[in-house]
Amino acid sequence: MNEQELNKKLAEWAGFKNPRLEEEGIIFTGAINGRVWGNLYVDLFTQSLDACFKWLVPKAELDEIRVWKTGAGWGADIMPRTLTTPIVNSYGETPALALCLAINKMIENE
Repeated sequence: MNEQELNKKLAEWAGFKNPRLEEEGIIFTGAINGRVWGNLYVDLFTQSLDACFKWLVPKAELDEIRVWKTGAGWGADIMPRTLTTPIVNSYGETPALALCLAINKMIENE
């Protein structure tokens, strides 16, 4: 899965309606979390920890998040609140990508 597909999958999982990926971000219309918005622009999740923490982390219901620098990039560990899912980790070129890949693994394990 490339970054564009990952961003679209995460946007849909987060509840974005009709997400459109642009080069620098995601535009969506409709409602999210019960609130009606017009067109809203959000940075690409794989490029922005701010966007991840605003839109993905609350939905993921995580007890713990660790992001760290490795010799070859970045790593991320997440621990979902559910006891059925163990600690999930992943690695990426940026901290945001590492976190997105870990959340994607969690989604796939649901």
